[in-house]
Amino acid sequence: MPSGDNLAHVNGDNLTLAVVGTRRSTRHRTTRIPGYLVSHGDVRIWVDAGSGTLGPLQHHVRLAELNAIWIAYLHADHNADPLTVDYGLLYTDIRLDAPIPLFGPPGIADRLAHFLTNADTRSPVESAFAVDELYDGH
Repeated sequence: MPSGDNLAHVNGDNLTLAVVGTRRSTRHRTTRIPGYLVSHGDVRIWVDAGSGTLGPLQHHVRLAELNAIWIAYLHADHNADPLTVDYGLLYTDIRLDAPIPLFGPPGIADRLAHFLTNADTRSPVESAFAVDELYDGH
């Protein structure tokens, strides 16, 4: 199996993995922070959404076609671009029929909500995402 920057698109048994970011915890001019699009049939899941992955993701799928976003860690290098999605949904002409399901570790909803404000009040991330925090055994 290819690895590193050579892994652009892998197909296997009708499951597709598109790497939209890899390797570094900080951006570099030629690489992005972690991000992947896993597809099977009509199902498309954005796995980890590091900074800079939204642009390359949209070469493969429109936001309205995403079935879910899955975030592995609360580290910003795994969850920065949902903030860009939220901002885009608020201030551009992108419209969704329903919030995008977003699965992540405990605390993901508060982290995203507080990233978008510079105050004690929460931003309404729930208008963009249907957040489901995952716990051990969940």
